[in-house]
Amino acid sequence: MDGALEVIDGDLNNPKTPMPMIRMIGVSKAFAGADGPVDVLRNLSLTVEKGDIFGIIGRSGAGKSTLVRCINMLERPTSGWVIVGGEDLTSLPPADLRRSRRRIGMIFQHFNLLSSRTVFDNVALPLEVIGGIGRHEIRRRVTPLLDLVGLADKRDQYPAQLSGGQKQRVGIARALASDPSVLICDEATSALDPETTKSILALLADINKRLNITIVIVSHEMQVIKELANNVAVLDRGEIVEEGTVYDLFAGAKTDVTCTLLRDIASRELPEAIRERVTAEQEPDGQPVLRITFRGPAANNPVLFELVREFAAPLNILHGHIDYIQGKPLGILTVAVGGGASHAAAIISRLNGYGLRGEFLGYVAARDLSAA
Repeated sequence: MDGALEVIDGDLNNPKTPMPMIRMIGVSKAFAGADGPVDVLRNLSLTVEKGDIFGIIGRSGAGKSTLVRCINMLERPTSGWVIVGGEDLTSLPPADLRRSRRRIGMIFQHFNLLSSRTVFDNVALPLEVIGGIGRHEIRRRVTPLLDLVGLADKRDQYPAQLSGGQKQRVGIARALASDPSVLICDEATSALDPETTKSILALLADINKRLNITIVIVSHEMQVIKELANNVAVLDRGEIVEEGTVYDLFAGAKTDVTCTLLRDIASRELPEAIRERVTAEQEPDGQPVLRITFRGPAANNPVLFELVREFAAPLNILHGHIDYIQGKPLGILTVAVGGGASHAAAIISRLNGYGLRGEFLGYVAARDLSAA
């Protein structure tokens, strides 16, 4: 742990060191249980750069909400450090911590609006809590925020008069009222229908672009992460099991947890009618089955034509789809390769040379290809 402190001190004291907006080092969090402490976060380290939209995804109970509550210190870590904007929050006394929390806005799943206050007054609430801000200054700050979230005409209405999407827009404006440098969205779209979810995600992307505010979005839905985030960490049982750009995660998930989260929107699995015909053992007329992942610039090249021409082996397409993530194409194609295992190995090698990914899945009998 002393080594981690040295790293923190070195970063804080060296003006030439690029400072990430959020840095968590060796963070653990345990809660008291009937049979002793229950570990929710385990020696977790995470870095979020300034201006990024960073996704945290995992199944229910993975520790996602506890992680973000440690970022704003609503939950104090059992051990480790949390540095936001170059300030070590874990070392601050209560009064300084309350001041620093104003730089971290929070958007909740269930809106948490006060039913007795108008839209304007709900957004103004954080400024009233801070104190020392006159009504004229509050009006000067709140009015453009209502314009930003598209609710200027709803300023005098009450939460009961709003739709779910409008309530969340109020929550976003309220989170921005104290001019934060970080915006945390904890399952912020889980209570919304798909169409409203898209509009809220588009609003968050616009806010990120306009204000250069760092956004951390927590979700159990990979579709939300795909639509909004640039980078992502996959959390499982309190540990980060996979991390990288959203595109790389979709292109080459490495853990079973990530593959499960991806399954509904970017399935790498064969349809059951085809999968049940693929075997591990090669029969006399068996053909190797390969899964090809097309990514980056090579996704637009005539790769299959080149492979057939080079190896003089037929490629029977069994299944495939293409998607666009962060504006870049990502395709997954499963083929049966005529010519035997030697051809398959050579094709995988050639795919690697193209910058693509080839995986051997098993064998399918030639007689089953027409049925598949």
